[in-house]
Parts: sequence; structure tokens; C-alpha cells
Amino acid sequence: MANLKWESLKNNKNMIEKNATFGAILEKCIQILATERDFAVSINQFLKYVGEYYNANRVYILEFDWKSNVADNTYEWCAEGVEKEIDNLKGVPLEYISSWVDRLKCDGEICSSDSVGDCLMAVPLYSGSTMIGLIEADGLRKHAKELCLMRVCSYLVTEQLGKKEMNCSQYLFCRN
Repeated sequence: MANLKWESLKNNKNMIEKNATFGAILEKCIQILATERDFAVSINQFLKYVGEYYNANRVYILEFDWKSNVADNTYEWCAEGVEKEIDNLKGVPLEYISSWVDRLKCDGEICSSDSVGDCLMAVPLYSGSTMIGLIEADGLRKHAKELCLMRVCSYLVTEQLGKKEMNCSQYLFCRN
């Protein structure tokens, strides 16, 4: 009986610590998006916080251009020693990632791991009923099954992208 109580206390302590970590990272994400005036700096710092939470190799945003049927990697954070892909993922035909887009539309998220244990997760970005992109984190080594932060991130990033589009002249980097 004492062992059961001890296990329960340890589980509660772990849950409290996990919630505190989640709360702290979420607060940092919101703070940088709310206070940093340079859009690119705020998004890149935001992606860094998310990457550090998941101990990921890379976190990035793909924005979709449905008129041109392409996706562009517009923002990216990479862990030290991980090669950036942002310049390689410009003008990617949407047909190349159509299975992901369909899965995101259907399931609302992707969370998977391969045979060697590399984990990734992706969540869609929506403006109204239109999917405007996605956020992906790959090479996850912590919290690999916890999608809650990514789901919240999708709302925060969508809000920021909407502000960027509405107030493009205020930001240094605007999509054409």
C-alpha cells in the first residue's frame, strides 16, 4: 500500500513538473510574439522556444500558396549542428506533399516515428476554413507524443501571419 502511495506521489510530482515546463514555454512563446516588433525575429525566436521544448532538430513553417500550388518554407529554427533546409524548400509543388495536406485536413495533426525512432509532428495553420500552411517539428527527443504545445502554436502563428498580411508595411520581411 505504501508503494502505491509513493508511486502516486511520484506521478503527481512528474505531472506538476511537466505542466510547469509547458506553462513556462507557452508564456515565453506568447511574450515574444506580443512584444517583439520585428516579425521575423519574433517568429524565429518562437520556433526556437518550441524546438527547445521538444529538444527537436528542426522546427519550421511551410506556407501554402494555393493560387500557384506551391509551399514555401518561410521560417525555420535548427538545433546546433543541424543543417538548415529553408532555402531548399521554396516553391515546393503542393502535389509533392498532398498526402500530408490531406492527412492534416482529416486528422488535424501528424505525429509519427520511424523505425530508428526519429519522431516528428506537424499541425496545420488555418485562416478561416483555408489551410494556409503547417508547422512541423522533427527529430524530437522530448515530449514526442505531446501535441498540445503544437496545437496552441498553430493558433498563435496563424494570428501572427494574419497580422503580418494586414500590416505588411510594419514588418521587414513580407511575402510577395
